[in-house]
Amino acid sequence: MDHTELTIPQLARVLWRKKYILGIAVLAAAIGGYLIARQLPETYTARGLLVVEPRQISISELGAGLNGSAGDLIRTQTEAQVLRSRALAEGVARDLKLADNPLFMKPDEWSPIDAAKTFVLSLLPSGDAAEGVPVDPNAIAANIVQANLDIAASEKSAAIGVEYTAEDPGLASQIVNRVMEIYMAGQVRSKSEVTQHVNEVLSGRVGRLWQEVADADRRVQEFRAANGLLETNGSDINALALADLQAKLDTARGQVTSLEASVQSTTRALETGGVDASAEVLASPLIQGLRQQEAQVARNLSSMSERLGPRHPQIRAVTEELGNVRGQIAGEIRKIWQSLRRDLTIAQAQVRGLEQRIAEVQSRAQVSAGKDVELQQLVKEAEAKRVIYQSYMARVEQTAGGETGPLPDVRIASAAVVPIKPSGPNKKAIAAFAGMAGLSLAGAGVLLRDATRGRVFTGDELAKLTHFPAFGTIPVVRGRRHGSSRLPDAVVMAPQLDAAESVRGLWAGLRSARHGWTPKVVMVTSSVPGEGKTSLVTALGRIAALDGARVLLIDADFRMPTVGSFLRQEPGEYVDELLAENEPPEAALRIDHQTGMMYLPASGRVKNPQAVLTSQSMAMLLQDARANFDLVLIDSPPVLRVSDPVMLAAHADAILFVGAWAQTHRNTAAAAARRLKAPPHVLVGSVLSRVGRKAGTHDYYAGYHRGRKALPAPRPANADQDAAYVARSSG
Repeated sequence: MDHTELTIPQLARVLWRKKYILGIAVLAAAIGGYLIARQLPETYTARGLLVVEPRQISISELGAGLNGSAGDLIRTQTEAQVLRSRALAEGVARDLKLADNPLFMKPDEWSPIDAAKTFVLSLLPSGDAAEGVPVDPNAIAANIVQANLDIAASEKSAAIGVEYTAEDPGLASQIVNRVMEIYMAGQVRSKSEVTQHVNEVLSGRVGRLWQEVADADRRVQEFRAANGLLETNGSDINALALADLQAKLDTARGQVTSLEASVQSTTRALETGGVDASAEVLASPLIQGLRQQEAQVARNLSSMSERLGPRHPQIRAVTEELGNVRGQIAGEIRKIWQSLRRDLTIAQAQVRGLEQRIAEVQSRAQVSAGKDVELQQLVKEAEAKRVIYQSYMARVEQTAGGETGPLPDVRIASAAVVPIKPSGPNKKAIAAFAGMAGLSLAGAGVLLRDATRGRVFTGDELAKLTHFPAFGTIPVVRGRRHGSSRLPDAVVMAPQLDAAESVRGLWAGLRSARHGWTPKVVMVTSSVPGEGKTSLVTALGRIAALDGARVLLIDADFRMPTVGSFLRQEPGEYVDELLAENEPPEAALRIDHQTGMMYLPASGRVKNPQAVLTSQSMAMLLQDARANFDLVLIDSPPVLRVSDPVMLAAHADAILFVGAWAQTHRNTAAAAARRLKAPPHVLVGSVLSRVGRKAGTHDYYAGYHRGRKALPAPRPANADQDAAYVARSSG
């Protein structure tokens, strides 16, 4: 037997077929769980909340402190472990006197496990059993507290939840609050002891440090007085003087450079007669006026030269005037040049004086450099001792408890209140869990049963089981988006669907199965009812009729006819009753108005269907249909129920054996194939119907028009011919 791996959609289909069994299992398990939960005693859970807020002081000077350096998460987890400690549980049991509380120390109910332990201990020799060992009620109460106390430390915050579950709501809230109070009291007591010890150590060191600071400051002052060093807020006086002189020297050098450039430009102006004038020359108002006068005289001379000769008295007078103006300009330029020369000499003298003073300061700084180094060392020592002293003073102030004393690292964010509603048992949750468990067990049983029985999931698997070649697979038609969820209607209303394309491909495969030969009479059968043979044969006839073929569909399942229900037949005669009475069967002929396909429905009311199928009238009907139609389809009964398909196989040219995806059993399909013995000339093939869309199987013909909009059904090409055939048969 071939192994076929089941996919999730296939498993879902198997479970869906057994939905009622699964529903009953879920309902029974849920009811059982709910009834069991009702028998359990009600419990109440009181809740409190602590928040970790570290207020510790780390005493690094002493190499110790009031707290560790662990991270927040580790610290929260550590505090949670302390809350779970045995000592804390014993303190709660002792303070609340839980050992004397009858509601808390209830006697345990009888259980088979305890009875078995008692019986085994009674069989042991007396020397092996512990005798005379006193039982401490407080220890038992502490064990109960630890067992029912739940401490939850958050991983994303500094909160710690404290919960206690008991049958008495008031007692549960008392235990939670007492747990938090004892824990915080322990923290305060521990911090007080550490604080007292730290203060004693710090007080002894503060006095010694103050004396060391005073001695260091005295040595600094004595060194300054002995070496004549002035205090300039930490800066060297020689360095300040050098910085000031260097700034002045840079300014003086800049003035010298500017004056030298001005002198050079003025000198060129003197040499060129004022043509190449410097900025100082051009900026002089007197020279600007003389320049304007010179330009005016030059224009006058040029104008007069065009009219008068060079020896004319007016020409000579204007020329003399022009020379006087230019002489005045040269004199003013010389005055500016002399002034710039004096300023340059003064600036150069200032530069030389500043350079000399800088050299003197540098010489003096070299002499006092060693003293400054010693002074800076003394100052650093004094400052270091002062920092240490101030640090110890701050620690003394921080560790002093003040009026309130040391504060704990944890505060109560929410105290426990008496719970009103019980927290358990959660009857709905138990019932839901029981229902899910029932569903899981029932589903596993259904799948195991289905796996042991074996079903067909691929067309190739069906072909191997029956030894009939695979002619195709037909996808399932779901929903009513296309007008109907039935395959015969879908091939007409939605020809673009995969199912319609698959049926059309099946019709094409039949016509080309053998070269040069097309079967006329095709019988369709299955192993058992409900595998989709009638739906397939009706859809195949409609597809062939839409393609232009003259098609006759004969409902030969005289015991359970269904062709008429698929085609919504009109009232009239039935082929099985006419054949039983030896009357012409043409009176039962009807037409499918949507496609033009002719069909002969059956009533299912004849007493001896097998005799009718083997009668001469049935043979003549098939012979006449072969002569008048292009395709004759026979919907025969299932093979394993009756022997009718075996008898009808002698009249067929081809046989289609239909199996249903995830429904047809392997053994059933193989047994039906062995029983269906067709003549050698008959073409036999297998078709797997109702295949899920995600079944993982390959459809040989579907998918040509996927995604296209639905087209209106074409008018049958053979509608007029079939109507004429009906009229002729009726006449």
